[in-house]
Amino acid sequence: MVEPSKESSQHKQPHEAVLPEALSIFRLNEMAKVYEMLTGLPFSVRHGDKTAFDHTTREVIFGAHQLASMGITDPLIVRFIMFHELGHFKELNDDPAGYRACIEESKRPDGLGKAYFRFYNALMDIYVNTNTRNKAQVYEVRTPDGTREFSQAVTECYRTQLFPERDLSALPFSTQYSYYVLNMGMGTASDLRVSPEVRAEVEAPIAVFGERLSTRDIIEDYLVPALGLLSTKGWKGTISQRKAVIDRTLRPAFERLVALDQARGVDPNDGTAAGDLEGVEVSPEDLEKAVREVMKQRAEANKSDQEKAADQVEKRALEMAQKHLTAEEAQDFAATVRRVQDTIVELAGIYKQIVREEHEYKKSHEGHYRDGAALDVDQAISQWGRVLAMPQSAEVMRRDVYRAHVTTRPQHIRNWLSVDLSGSMQEDMGLLRDLCVSFSGALNTLSAGASIAQHDLRGSLGIVGFSDSAIDVLPLTPDPTYEHIAQAYKHLAPRGGTSEHEALRKIADEIRKDPQSANRVDIVIAVTDGDTSDPGKSRAIVRELEELGVKLLAFRFYRGRVVPDVMPSPERESQEANPARVPDAEGSFGKIWGKHGHIVRSAAGVIPAVRRGLADLLRNY
Repeated sequence: MVEPSKESSQHKQPHEAVLPEALSIFRLNEMAKVYEMLTGLPFSVRHGDKTAFDHTTREVIFGAHQLASMGITDPLIVRFIMFHELGHFKELNDDPAGYRACIEESKRPDGLGKAYFRFYNALMDIYVNTNTRNKAQVYEVRTPDGTREFSQAVTECYRTQLFPERDLSALPFSTQYSYYVLNMGMGTASDLRVSPEVRAEVEAPIAVFGERLSTRDIIEDYLVPALGLLSTKGWKGTISQRKAVIDRTLRPAFERLVALDQARGVDPNDGTAAGDLEGVEVSPEDLEKAVREVMKQRAEANKSDQEKAADQVEKRALEMAQKHLTAEEAQDFAATVRRVQDTIVELAGIYKQIVREEHEYKKSHEGHYRDGAALDVDQAISQWGRVLAMPQSAEVMRRDVYRAHVTTRPQHIRNWLSVDLSGSMQEDMGLLRDLCVSFSGALNTLSAGASIAQHDLRGSLGIVGFSDSAIDVLPLTPDPTYEHIAQAYKHLAPRGGTSEHEALRKIADEIRKDPQSANRVDIVIAVTDGDTSDPGKSRAIVRELEELGVKLLAFRFYRGRVVPDVMPSPERESQEANPARVPDAEGSFGKIWGKHGHIVRSAAGVIPAVRRGLADLLRNY
């Protein structure tokens, strides 16, 4: 190949500078438009050193150098090969799971991934090429009996450029088989020479689907686009469907030949045809990336309205968190918000029960009248003279009427969390963060709903941690937002001892600052995994909180120590949703919290137990 002069190449793109003129001026986007018209799949094409998919930008990279090195410069055949690649692209969009199944064959632990991927890739090429032929008639000829065959230009490309070595017998048996079946599907196998062992497998009938079929029958009935009757029987020829047929029919023969290769010391991965399209086609790694992107796009397209709404919440949470946390912390925070969305909604519903208005109709006495439902004897005696003189005007009858009596609930909920940040909580920080985000989100949801309904309701959240001393994780904050909790997120880290009483003291002092009010309810929820350093002081403060009318709820849970942590199951969650009361005599936790305390036997049950415990606590409020 003669390189163009500097003068002739200075205005060309890097990939075009060393290409033959036939390829350098090739109008790739015009090809793309043609194929989009044929398939309905939008994409663009650009030059590159290697053919590949970029599914994020919906591009196919045209490996023009590879084609040039193989002597393929005829624009008609270049188009066919690019249509072939773009056909794979469309199949990837139609059935990404099927593509992944074929790609997985290239990752076999026995080291034979290259041989297996070659086998499937060759058979999938039959479908893609036939589909291109059916869509673009320039690549098709019809025989006098109406049979559809590939044009001479395509068959000559396979014979002289892709498989110029017509004697394949020097290759591993399994490689010969893959190439022979591909050429059979392309109508170019008649002059191929293969080993007797391979020919015996190709010619042997295959018992399947209640019939004895030949290899050609399998190709014509199941490995090409469905036509005629097959298209009305649910057979669409997706990659998944074709792989299922191949696994049942042709793969056993391929695997027998693999075994023969290994028995004679030949590596089935070795050996490729001189011009095999493997050198031009996309690698398994590129395909894997493309499959992941397609499946991601499909998942996005199939999301419910609820999932899309959760996506928006997660996005907003991430934006708020990025102002206060590192990139990694912000991602973790946003993922937590997404994970506990259902819990947030449930907790908000529980809180809403506190502020509902109850309308009770009570019977009340409304005085005496000239007529009514019942005679008041005492009233008649006191007015006896009037009764005798003017009976029709005497007001001695009694009426009872029902009037509505409205009971107004508190309008301000103050939720206080006392959380264990001692060193033993190292494994449970994720769970604590889940709980803190859940309560923050629930109170925020409640406040937002009240604002829309023009209700005076307010929700506040305060979080106090304890280790060697009390830690202000989040000062009492009205209408907490995700930004507030994001600022507090970094404080949720384990350290030191278990001075629970100091956190409780801080909460009790804060509650005492404001006079008790019928318009406000204080709820203290304590979460810990172990004993406290001074149970006596903690119990004394719990009594103070009881005297202040505070609603109390405490949980002690274990993770990987007393009992192994397990994934939640319906039975286990049912048990955890009804946590057992802790007897006063059961350890320091029981002595401190008494009837307010609950034990949760696995970390997985903490959140359902908190939901149920909170609902029980406020049910009759």
